[in-house]
Amino acid sequence: MSDEIPAQVLRIRDNVRRAQQKIDCYRGTPEFADDDEVAYLGPAWGVLARRGRDAILQPPKPAVVPASEIARRMGDRSAAREPGHA
Repeated sequence: MSDEIPAQVLRIRDNVRRAQQKIDCYRGTPEFADDDEVAYLGPAWGVLARRGRDAILQPPKPAVVPASEIARRMGDRSAAREPGHA
């Protein structure tokens, strides 16, 4: 197996870096009051969204009960394979 990083992963990494650079530029954008260009309200992006990295919890998959016809066929197969039932 090669230790080389696949090209697609490298492209994704580069795209993420470019997007982060744009976000960093927008972070410094000032916000002014709608009716007054002089009234500075603070940075336009004062609150940054945090990446949510919590685990996705899923319930266990329910046990699947085979249909009666399938269960019957499986019973027929196992009986045919047992020694002495030829």
